[in-house]
Amino acid sequence: MNTRRSANTERSDAVVERFRQRPFKAARKAIGMRQTFPASAGEVFVLLCPSREADWIPGWDCELVFTESGYAEEHCVFRTDETCVSGPGVWVMNHYEPPRLLEIARFTSDMVVDLKIVLAENSDGTTDGVWNIVLTGLNEGGNRLIGQIPEDAYEGLLQTLVHYLETGEMIEAPAHPAHHVHKIGKGHQALTNHIRSHFKK
Repeated sequence: MNTRRSANTERSDAVVERFRQRPFKAARKAIGMRQTFPASAGEVFVLLCPSREADWIPGWDCELVFTESGYAEEHCVFRTDETCVSGPGVWVMNHYEPPRLLEIARFTSDMVVDLKIVLAENSDGTTDGVWNIVLTGLNEGGNRLIGQIPEDAYEGLLQTLVHYLETGEMIEAPAHPAHHVHKIGKGHQALTNHIRSHFKK
C-alpha cells in the first residue's frame, strides 16, 4: 500500500507565478550560421580561443581570469571590457571538446549570450562550421539591443577567420575605432551599422 503523501509545491508554484506576472518580458533571438573553412577541424578549433583570437580578430583583447594552460580549455573564464571589439562581458567555456564542439556563455549587464560551435571535417580537408547563438535580454536595454541585431550580424566575423586561415595574417581593419565585429554592450549605438560595416564587403 502506497501511503506516500503528494508533494507540497506551493513555494515553486509561487516562483513560477511571480515570473508570469512580472511586467518585464525578456526578449530572445536565435541566430544560426554556416561556413566552410579552408583548413582541418583541428586548425580551426585551436583558433576559437580567447588568447588566439588576438591573432585574427582586429580589436580583440581580453583578460584571462582562469585557465591552466593560458589558452582555451574546459571551464576557462575570461573577461572583456569596453575597449574590446566585442564590448564588455564575462565569458565561460562550458563545454570544450576538441576539435568538434565548443559551448560558451557570455554575461553582460544587459543580456546573456549562449554560443555553440560545431565543426565537422570534410574528406577534402576543409571543415564545415555551424554557429548557433542565442541572445536573451536581462532588462529593457538588452531587449532593445537584441532587436537591433540583424540575422547576418556575425557573418563578417567568420570571414575574418577564413581570411586568417588562408593567409596566416589578420585582415586589415578599418581605421575608425567605432567599427565592431560583433559588439554587444550597454549603450552601444547604431549596432546594426557597425556590425555590417566591419569586414562584410
